[in-house]
Amino acid sequence: MQSLRAHKRIYAKIRIMPDMFQRACIPRRDTGSNKSKLVNEKRGEEMSITDSLADNLTIIRNASRAKHQKTDLVASRLTEEVLKILKKQGFISNYKKISDGARSTLRVYLKFVAEDRPAIRDLKRISKPSRRVYVKSDKIPIVLQGLGIAILSTSNGVLSNKEARKQKVGGEVLCYVW
Repeated sequence: MQSLRAHKRIYAKIRIMPDMFQRACIPRRDTGSNKSKLVNEKRGEEMSITDSLADNLTIIRNASRAKHQKTDLVASRLTEEVLKILKKQGFISNYKKISDGARSTLRVYLKFVAEDRPAIRDLKRISKPSRRVYVKSDKIPIVLQGLGIAILSTSNGVLSNKEARKQKVGGEVLCYVW
């Protein structure tokens, strides 16, 4: 414990007090609002993701810009359908589903053109959980004057904008890829 002697530069009447009153306050319950947790401590599980497609598109975008040959995504049926379209349109080389017990991942092999330029220049999420975007069959968007594609979720499944126009179905615009 510190002594209660006066400090040299302070008046003799004022004394430096030790931290005696630190525990005197009423303890409050920790709300945890100043902490961010990615893993549920009780069960050891990851917390739920609101928009898994947007997260997976961001992972693909970052991997292609960093010139990675492959990347792993959290598996979902919607993401797998989007990857089928990207492979069919020539934006990715291949993908495969890797299952390890309860959890599945999708390994995506990215495609590069001349001089290590990625085939995917950019991905943009259009319809979000906070704002859904729907189009009729005659209003399906054309991305970069036909150089890119729009991916739609329709009543006939997940389709590219060209396939949706052929089948004359509208739906929710998931993303643009160019």
